[in-house]
Amino acid sequence: MTAISATAAKAKGPLVWRDMDQQALDDAYDQLVYAPNRDLILGRIHAASERARQNLGAPQRLAYGPSEHEALDIFRAPTLPSAASGQGKGAPINVFVHGGGWLRSSAAE
Repeated sequence: MTAISATAAKAKGPLVWRDMDQQALDDAYDQLVYAPNRDLILGRIHAASERARQNLGAPQRLAYGPSEHEALDIFRAPTLPSAASGQGKGAPINVFVHGGGWLRSSAAE
């Protein structure tokens, strides 16, 4: 039996969204299905986040909604010296917006 015929032989359940049955929809939100090295990657992300917090300190929390989960973490980089004026110059900003279903971990990670 080839891979194509094995896939075709698998019966789909009732469609719950577009052309996906419940299993296909659940798999779409589970990175382990598509990235078997997910846990290794998450470990690297966690370690990098820890290093960033050690270097930058705790973030400032800025609310954009009423719940504790509706807040941005703002990590302020130190100001850079400006050779021309002798005054501090603002550091660049990186904005990260998490996309997709947040099913694991936390914003701190």
